Amino acid sequence: SPNYPADYNNGDSCEVSVDGEGFLYSLSFQTEEDYDFFYVESTPYSGDEGPNGLEVDSSVVLRFISDDSFTESGFEVCVTRAPRPLVKAAFIAWSEEHATAMADLTK
Repeated sequence: SPNYPADYNNGDSCEVSVDGEGFLYSLSFQTEEDYDFFYVESTPYSGDEGPNGLEVDSSVVLRFISDDSFTESGFEVCVTRAPRPLVKAAFIAWSEEHATAMADLTK
């Protein structure tokens, strides 16, 4: 987003096309929820949930539009050639018992 990692401005807008094929990931994402939007084609993203693992190609247009009130830090997105593993999701699903057992194995 404009000015990232500093806050974007009120009334900001920009548009870019994807260069090539791959998978779109949000490395950081924070916009004013329900008021400032990052669009992948016509699909809006807002708040703290950006696109992750979305397959894109050179026909895809990315847009950002902010309103005239509050601002946030914005976002950093990237396109990778291969899908990234969902390691974070695996750790969230683990129970405390599994975490304790894993900690015991590292002693």
